[in-house]
This record gives sequence, structure tokens and C-alpha cells, in this order.
Amino acid sequence: MLAIALAWHVRRQSHYDQVLNVAGEEAEKAFLAGDWLTAADRARAAAQAARILGDDSERGRAALQLDREVQIWSRLALTSLDALTETIDRADDDQGRIKTTEVQAEFDRLFGGRTVIIEAWVTRDEANAAGGGAESAGQWGPHVEWSLIGERGRVVLKLQREPAFDRLEPGTPTRILFGAELEKLEAPRAPQEPWKIVVRPGSVALLTFAEPLHRANWPTSDPIDPVLAQQRGWVRGETP
Repeated sequence: MLAIALAWHVRRQSHYDQVLNVAGEEAEKAFLAGDWLTAADRARAAAQAARILGDDSERGRAALQLDREVQIWSRLALTSLDALTETIDRADDDQGRIKTTEVQAEFDRLFGGRTVIIEAWVTRDEANAAGGGAESAGQWGPHVEWSLIGERGRVVLKLQREPAFDRLEPGTPTRILFGAELEKLEAPRAPQEPWKIVVRPGSVALLTFAEPLHRANWPTSDPIDPVLAQQRGWVRGETP
């Protein structure tokens, strides 16, 4: 019985090892070609194989990272977030007040459950831990310098601590390019407060591939390749 169990284990390991190699190669090839459907299917298979094998090598980490990036690109919102400020600006009732429910419904329609790509300066802020107080000792939250400004209000991102930002130096703003899934839109509680786009916890993925960005004509005033190179190093676990 022991010999049978050992033989089964060896065959199982061999099977998933092959899946990780083959599906990983197919996923990256499709991803770089912009074939999101194939890339998503193959990347998911490779990532599952890496988890089953418990592969924490560079190969396994690469499979998991590719799956995260493919999920970002394959589920992108079809509309720019700039449309949100336009919605807020025109959503008035008869008294000139913003129709909160109308804005949130439009957000859900256009962005709820979809992903976006954000370029921003991010700071690991020890004073920005969710909850605050003694229960947050040793915790931190990301401070993201990103917002949209409209005639009727400002829109910011609301994020919790994300594993993707663990390599940031405390208190040092770092230029980051990441993707994330949007969960909901919180309305201001007071006139001067901003609208808050809530990012689904755990959905943030650092971007490391330049090809999809070049294909999308990603607008940037500074070269993006150094940012991607730094993020590739973080994902691979390289020492700064």
C-alpha cells in the first residue's frame, strides 16, 4: 500500500509540475499577445498547480504573479474613471443637491466588480492603520496620492493594508503602478469630504509587464520601465 501511495504521489507531482511549466508558458505568450481569454485560462491553471505543489521557487511565484496581472487586464472597466466626476457634476435634484443614490448606481454599473490601473505615489503610513488606537499597534495603511477633481467634489481611493505594498519603506513616497478591483463608492458624510472609491481588499496587484501598457498607450510623463523593474524585483523577493 505504501508503494502504491508513493507512486500516486509521484505521478501527481509530475502532472502538476508539467501543468505549471506548460500552462505558464502558454499564459505568458497569450498575455503578451493581448489574448486575455486564453491568458486567463492558462494563468489560472498554472497558478493552481503552483499552489498545489507548494512551489515557492521563482517559477511558482512567477505563475502566481502572472495570474494576478492577467486578472487585472482581463477585467478592466471599459470606461475611464474620469466619467465618475462627470456623473457627480450632473447628478443634481431640483434643489441643486447631488443625487447620491444615482451616482452610486452609475458607479456600480460602470465600475463595480471591474478592475482599473492606477499610477500613484504610495506611502506606507503607520498612522493610517485601519481602526487606529491600541488595536492597530504594529499595523499600517497605505496613503495613496491619487484623486479626481470635479466641479461638485473630489474622489479618492480607499484602501486597506495590501500585501502588494509590504516592500514599501515607511514614510517614503514611492511611485507605484498597480491594478485593483473596485468594490463600491462611498458618498461624503459632510459637504467638504470626498467621495471614496473602495478597493476590494486583497485585490491589489503590482504590474511588472511593459507590453500591455505600451499596447494601451499608457499616458505617463516619466518613463515607466524603472517602476516596473523595481516592482519585478519586489515580486521575485530580491533584496533592495
